[in-house]
Amino acid sequence: MKVILDGAYGFNNVGDEAMLHTTIGFLRRIRPGIGISVSSFNSENIKDLHGVEGTDALLPGALLRNLKALRFGAIREQFGVFRSSDVLFFAGGSILNDKKGLRDIAVIFYKVSIFVLLRKKVVFWGVAYDQVDSFFAKAMIKFVMRKSSLVLFRDQRSEEMVVSQLGRFQHVGTGVDILFGMLPLIKRKVSSSSICNKAACRIGLSLRPYPPNIGFDLEGLDASLCEQVVDYIQLLSDRIDRPVVIVPLIFSDGGDARNDRGLIARIESMLDDYQFEWPRLDVTSCRDGGFGRLLSDFCENIGNLDLVVGERFHSLVIAQMLEVPYIAISYDKKIDQLVKSLKMEAYSVNLLESIAARSICSQLLVMTERALSGGFDLEKKLSMNNNLLEKQSKDAEESVLSAFEL
Repeated sequence: MKVILDGAYGFNNVGDEAMLHTTIGFLRRIRPGIGISVSSFNSENIKDLHGVEGTDALLPGALLRNLKALRFGAIREQFGVFRSSDVLFFAGGSILNDKKGLRDIAVIFYKVSIFVLLRKKVVFWGVAYDQVDSFFAKAMIKFVMRKSSLVLFRDQRSEEMVVSQLGRFQHVGTGVDILFGMLPLIKRKVSSSSICNKAACRIGLSLRPYPPNIGFDLEGLDASLCEQVVDYIQLLSDRIDRPVVIVPLIFSDGGDARNDRGLIARIESMLDDYQFEWPRLDVTSCRDGGFGRLLSDFCENIGNLDLVVGERFHSLVIAQMLEVPYIAISYDKKIDQLVKSLKMEAYSVNLLESIAARSICSQLLVMTERALSGGFDLEKKLSMNNNLLEKQSKDAEESVLSAFEL
C-alpha cells in the first residue's frame, strides 16, 4: 500500500510537523512496509524533517507550470504519482473553510477529484471545519464529504457545523487532535514534587503574532499583548516571592505571523533582571529525518516546567499530555474547543476580549496562582483528561484503519 499524506507540512511549524510525525508512526505501526510520501509546497524539506519523500506532484500550480512549458514528460510523471498511490490522506489542520477565499478549498477539491476518478480512497483525519459562506466552497466541500471514505474531525463543533450547514454525510464523525496519538508513548519527564520545593518558578511561554486579519490593528494587538504579559511576569514574581524563569516555547520561527521568537524577544527586551532560558531547539537544523529526536527534546523541555502559558494550540496539547498545568490564551475557536472538551475553561483567557479590557495580566495572575496551588485536584484532572484522550485517540485510529480496509 502507498499513501500520500497532505497538509501544511514542510514549513517548520513544530505543532504541524509533530502531527505529521505522529501520523507516519501510526501508518508504519498498522502497515509495516507501507509506502509514504508527503504532498507539500516545501517538498524538499520533508526528507530532512521526517525521512520520507516529499512531492509537489499533487499541486495544481505544478501542473499549470508544466502545461505552460509543454513539459509533457513531467505531466505524465505527475499523474503517475496519483495512479501509483492507494490513499490520499489529509492529516490535521483547519483546512475546510473559505476564510482566505476559494483557493485552498479548490486545491483540495482538485486533489480529491482526481483520486475519486482513479477509484482511490480519500481519508480526512483530525481536520477542522469552520464557517463557509461561498456557494462554490459549500458545493466543493459537499463533494469532498460524499466521496471520502472517512472524515474524522478533531472537535465536536466542526461536525455540528457541517450538519447544520451542509447536512449529514456517511463516514463523518469526531475524534481528537492527531497529536494525542503520542499519549501511549509519552511520559512525564519530571517528578510531581510540590512547586514550593523548587528555587524558581519555570514558566513556558508560547506566543504568536496575531494572524493576518483585515480590519484588525495587528501591531496594536501584539504590542498590547506584550505589555500586559510584561506586567503579569513582574507582578507574579512579587506575588509568589520566588524568582520567575521564562522558557520561550518557539513553535514557529519565521517572518510575519510565524515570528514567535520575535514576539517573545520583545517581551524580554522590556524586562530587566528577569531570566529568559531560550532552549537550543531549532527545527530548521533537522537532517535525515531528525524531527523525532527534536520533538522528544521539545517534550522533555516542556515536561520540566511548572506551568505553560500558551497561545499556540499545540503548546497546550503537549502540556496536557505531559500533565503540566497550563493556561490557554485563546485567539481561535480551536483553542476554545480544546479547553471546553477538557473542562479547563477556568484556565483560559480570551485574547481579543482581554486585550480590549486590559485584563490579561489580572486574569493570568489569578489563573497562575490557582494552577500552582492546584495540587492533587489539578493533577487528577489532567490525568483523567489523558485517560479520556487516549481512548478517543485509539477509537479514531481504529476508524482510520477501517477506512483503509474498506
